Amino acid sequence: MAITFTSGFSIVPTQAGPQVDLIRAALSNAYTQSYDNAVVGSFIQVDAANYLSISSSISATTFGMDNTTMNGPNGIGLSWGAPFAFTFRTVGSSSFTNDRIPASNYVVGFSTIFNSTGQQTASIFYSTGSVATSSIANKIGTSVALNVAAVTTSGSRHYFIRKAPTDALPDNSWMYLWSKGSLKVRGPIVNPLHYKSLATDNNEISGSWLTWTNAGYPAHQFIATTNKQW
Repeated sequence: MAITFTSGFSIVPTQAGPQVDLIRAALSNAYTQSYDNAVVGSFIQVDAANYLSISSSISATTFGMDNTTMNGPNGIGLSWGAPFAFTFRTVGSSSFTNDRIPASNYVVGFSTIFNSTGQQTASIFYSTGSVATSSIANKIGTSVALNVAAVTTSGSRHYFIRKAPTDALPDNSWMYLWSKGSLKVRGPIVNPLHYKSLATDNNEISGSWLTWTNAGYPAHQFIATTNKQW
């Protein structure tokens, strides 16, 4: 007669816990509440230490000006007035990284330098056209609120981090920067620099662009990653 053994134990598969948001985890306590209160995909303002901490934590790639250029002396001319939107591209200088961010990257943060004091606004856009100025540029981040910086010292650098972005760039993308206030110039001379007057932060930018020669770029840096870690 065959004897069958039964066990009083059952195997229950374990479920993976929720993914840790490495952007939030890299923030200091001073910014976690602002991050938690923000709309998903929008930006909050942080300080340099937190910006660099997040960039390191998620192994982000830096696009636009490197930190040496961003923190260095003025370029050609002191500042650009406002309100303008600028397109950014590789300009053949070692001070720049290719501003055309590859597809499937999540834009996690950006940095710029305001040239005036008081309340400032800035937003960034992307375009997937073959030429930076030939197609519509779409706003990165929600339209719920602008990125507001209370600037106390003209020429100070400011940093913005995005809450848990869900929209990776669909294609290789040109980057744009819009500011309601004037921006400090950094980096080398550019021929030409593409810009247009834009009174308000619209959700998209289209239409013709103007060019300016013998000018320096407004300070701009973007950080992005293809690895969604939040």
